[in-house]
Amino acid sequence: MEERNIRRIRRSVKAHTGSEVKVRAVNGEEKTEIARGIISEIYPSVFVIETEKYESICEQKLSFSYCDILTREIELSLCG
Repeated sequence: MEERNIRRIRRSVKAHTGSEVKVRAVNGEEKTEIARGIISEIYPSVFVIETEKYESICEQKLSFSYCDILTREIELSLCG
């Protein structure tokens, strides 16, 4: 069952490659925005988000696993 969910999540993320997203870390009831950027790369176990330059912070690449979404450690939402 879990493998099907991972495949569904992977397909969904892949379908939005190039889209701007917001990533939020989820800690119980509290949600903290940790990144806003574009889904740039898709791999079998992880995906990469290139973050936008924000104030003095340089652009960077962040990687997350599909399991992070499945276990609700992060939330991914489309912008705009």
